[in-house]
Amino acid sequence: MTMKATTAPVNWDDDKLGIQQHVIDFAHILEQEKYTPGGSSKVYSISAEFGVGKTFFCTKLHDVLKQDGIPASILNIWEMDFYDNPLIPLLIKIKDLYIKYNRLCTTAYDAVKFFAKIIKLFTKHRYGIDIDKFIETYQNLKPNKSDIYNNYQEFEQELTKLKDLLASWTERQNKPVVIIIDELDRCRPDYAVKTLEILKHFFDIPGFVFVLAIDEEQLKSSVETLFGTKNFDGYKRKFINNSFILPKPDKVKFTDFLYEKSGLANVIKQIEEKNIDLVFKTTL
Repeated sequence: MTMKATTAPVNWDDDKLGIQQHVIDFAHILEQEKYTPGGSSKVYSISAEFGVGKTFFCTKLHDVLKQDGIPASILNIWEMDFYDNPLIPLLIKIKDLYIKYNRLCTTAYDAVKFFAKIIKLFTKHRYGIDIDKFIETYQNLKPNKSDIYNNYQEFEQELTKLKDLLASWTERQNKPVVIIIDELDRCRPDYAVKTLEILKHFFDIPGFVFVLAIDEEQLKSSVETLFGTKNFDGYKRKFINNSFILPKPDKVKFTDFLYEKSGLANVIKQIEEKNIDLVFKTTL
């Protein structure tokens, strides 16, 4: 039995930038990305310059999706980049979401087992043996020739079980599972790029949707720094299906928003109430 998580209606009182309709429209687009046999996951990007409301957009998007009964979770990946690889926080976030929406289902217990084993295997491999060696050995050596090969084979088998479990979830509920990844553009360049690669290679699961909040120019700079390529658009198409440019906020509304958020209004109010002298004396 799959649980439907309930949540309170979205509160838009703090929408000082007037993005409510943009968020709702985008949420409805994501909600159409359901399980398709033989399909794959979808990756969307929300692109805007730093400081113009990507996090607020993501927070409200998360709230709207939950209100509509869509399994959704939001991850500030920048806070997680002390992990050597983004696979670990992503696995934990998806595990928590799966259990939340399937807590009365017997497969929830299987999920705990699969998630725990894959995290344990990956952590042991990542810090004990170079993961690149796994891939090289997996491609070039025959079975039973190497402990590295056998370890990687076990890892791959557990990962396949986990992906099958998650795919059966999206098929059963006929709804997408949405993971919103915020602050990707604040991560180290190698970590940001590695996150894209992890999404493509580990979570290409039909019915899963990933939303990346990025400053596209910052990501472009990271890719060029790491790979020396000038074909950023070609690189981006390998990982991101659709990109949306966050509308620039109205200048007056945005100024009022920053003014209120900064707390400057309270400072000025205190100055006026206490009649504080703002003339500073200096000595030469």
